[in-house]
Formats: sequence, C-alpha cells, structure tokens
Amino acid sequence: AAIVKLGADGVMAALADGTRETIAPFPVEVVCGLGSGDAFGGAFCHGLLNGWDLIRTVEYGNAAGAIVANRLMCADDMPTVSEIDDFLSSRLSADSTGLSRLNRSQQTQQKEAGDMSASPTIYVDRTLPGGFEELFTGRANLVGPETSALQAAHGVIASGVVWDGALMDSAPKLRVISRSGIGFDAVDLQAATARGVVVCNAPASPTVSTAEHTMALLMHVAKSLSANQRRLRGHIGDYYVDNEGIELAGRTLGVVGYGPIGKRVVKAARGLDMEVIAHDPYLDPDNEDIELVSFDEVLERSDVVSAHCPLTEETRELFDREAFAKMRPGSLFINAARGGVVEQDALVEALDSGHIAGAGLDVTVPEPLPTDHPLQGRDNVMITPHIASATDRGRRRMFSAALDNAMTALNGQRVSTCVNPEVYDQPGLELNKAQAGVCGTARSECREQQI
Repeated sequence: AAIVKLGADGVMAALADGTRETIAPFPVEVVCGLGSGDAFGGAFCHGLLNGWDLIRTVEYGNAAGAIVANRLMCADDMPTVSEIDDFLSSRLSADSTGLSRLNRSQQTQQKEAGDMSASPTIYVDRTLPGGFEELFTGRANLVGPETSALQAAHGVIASGVVWDGALMDSAPKLRVISRSGIGFDAVDLQAATARGVVVCNAPASPTVSTAEHTMALLMHVAKSLSANQRRLRGHIGDYYVDNEGIELAGRTLGVVGYGPIGKRVVKAARGLDMEVIAHDPYLDPDNEDIELVSFDEVLERSDVVSAHCPLTEETRELFDREAFAKMRPGSLFINAARGGVVEQDALVEALDSGHIAGAGLDVTVPEPLPTDHPLQGRDNVMITPHIASATDRGRRRMFSAALDNAMTALNGQRVSTCVNPEVYDQPGLELNKAQAGVCGTARSECREQQI
C-alpha cells in the first residue's frame, strides 16, 4: 500500500474536492500527524464514506485524535458526534497508558507494512513442478515447503498439507491461506477465522482437467480396459468373447454435485449420447439446463453415478451401504471429488457382491491407498492417486489462481472466492487490516461453492 503522511489540515484539504485520487493510488495508508482530534475524526469519517480502501494509523498527535482513531477503526458502524464526545470523555482519563499501548500497536502495524512494501513472502506447502517458480518472480518471495520457512510467510498456497491451528501458529505473520484447488476440507476454517486469516480457493482452475479425468475413469471401467490388458499380456482366454465392456450411448449418467466440474462432465456425456440427470440441493431447477432430481432418484435411475460434491459434514460418507444398495444392479460408480464422501467398506462390499459392476476412483481414504487395501488389484476398479487436476495446464492454472488470490488479500482487497467470509466481521483482529475494505464493516458476498 502507498503510504502518505499528512497533517490533519493537509488531509482535510486533500479531501475537499471529494476525490480519492487526490491522495494516492489505492490501496493507500494515510498516516496522520494530528494537531486536532476533531480534524482527524472528520477526515476519517470522510474517508470511510468515500471508499478509502485502508485507513490507518496515528503517527503522532494528541490523545483525543488517537482514541478517536482507535474507536472508529474498531466500530461496526459510524458513531455520532455525541457518541464520540461521550467516548472521549470516558477515555481521556486513561491518559498515557492506553495511548502508549495504541502507539506500540501502530508501530507494529507500520513495521509489518514496511516488511511487505517490496514483496510479500508466500509459502508453498509442496515442491513445485519445474518452471513454476517464474510465477512468483517480481510478485512475491517464494519459500517452502520446509515448515521452518513459515516464520516469514505472509501468505500460504495450500496444496498438500492439513492446515490446523497449530500449523497456522507457526506463521506469526500469516494473513491468507489460498487453496490451489476447489476443496478446502484440509483447512480448519474456524481456526483460521479466529486468527484473522482469510481462506480462499480456486474453484475454476481444476475444472477442465478433473472433468476429463472423470471421463477417463468412466471409459476405463466401462470398457473393461484393465481386464482386457491383463488377458492380452498373458495371452489368456478368448479376447472377443471375454470382453465385458459396455456401450455408454443411451445409458444414464447421474452426477451428484452440479458445479463447474459436474457441468463439464455432463457436457462430455451428452457428446456420447448419454442421458443425464443431476442432484444438487443448492440449485434452482428452473435455472439449470438439466433435470435436477433427489439423491435417491439419481441412485435409482442411473447406470453411472459420478460424485462431484464437496466434502462437508453433510456429505461425509454420503455414499454408504444404503446408497449403494439403491443403485441399479450392474451400475458403475465414479469419484473424483473427495474420498471422504464414500464409505469405502460399503463400496468394497457392493463390488464383492457384484451389485456394483465397477468403480473409478481418483480420491480415497487415506491417500495414497495402501497397496494391500481390498480396493486394490481389481480388474473392475481403476484407482489414481488424486491427480485428476494435475495436468500440465491444470497445475499451472491452479497455482496461478492461488497466487492471484493470495496477492489480492495481501494487497488489502477482498477475495471473491473467500470461504470463511465471517473473517471480515472481526474488527478486533489485528491482521484484518489487510483483509477488509473498511475495518469492521466489510462483508464478503461470496458463498461456499458447492461443486
């Protein structure tokens, strides 16, 4: 943020014509040298009403101005003149103790702003593919994945680690955790919010690659490729007669979760002349291009069920014994969402009984799946190690979006894909100064993406 130092008179003069550009390009930090608490209060109120992105600290001046600044920066709404008078009357007696504490806090904030004035430090929790370092050049200092590097991190790109409160506490300067994909179940949102840390995701980035991988899993299982390859390599049986592949045209695909990935899978399935239905309780049937039905109806009507829902408490083990029992005999199950939406023991039982003819899984619990797990080694089950989105273009798109989101937060702007919007409602948290447009009044308009 640009830092402009003005006396109270200078602030008032600069605001006289009501234009933001009179001060500086935004976001801007105004450090007011006060000659009058009233003058600062007026400038502060004017700045809020005219959309300053950041309003800031008192570098020097009288106690009245400092207390007014503190009061306004932590208020959920604008106080009236009489409220300010009452507040000053009750607080001025606190005198130098409270003021010195405020000044120390402001000095800390100014130091942090100085620390990031060149480039913020971004921690990445996994080894980057070759050449990805160039994404950070000129924008941020790249560190990680060694956890010792968290001490300097202002932001995190989260890709392969569970982010709980203890790990967040290893990063005292942390302001944003930016997921490189859609799911955010590996981030403790409550812990992040309590620490004033914005959590955001990159919902559009994995769409193409994950949808393509979903179709690859479906094709692999539907065409019985593993069994055919095994027979060919061993010169076993009658290849023509023993082939158990099925034709997909005319059969019904049911998707659970009709977000961007689900929509793209449906588009591909329509290209194969498949019938399509979907279940998504968060969508309005009148505004979608597909027949939206209940979860039970998806299970009962589909020849192929494909999961594309987020992992939440609502969807955890959504596909349990009861769900698999409701699926059509001989149907196929595909999951490129999250392993936790499936009760894996129930899936094993359904496969063993033959009720489910095959499964394609990019996600499991745990990941990677142990080699001796009962889902492994089956001709009718294709398992990949959660790499659906990790294509050449998919990975670059995800890390680019995650970096953009992190930089947006660190530049003092709201992130449109924030998944813990309540973080903006906590004006008492020091780190919020880089996350809310106006301290205590900013609200995120985004919602969790149900995809």
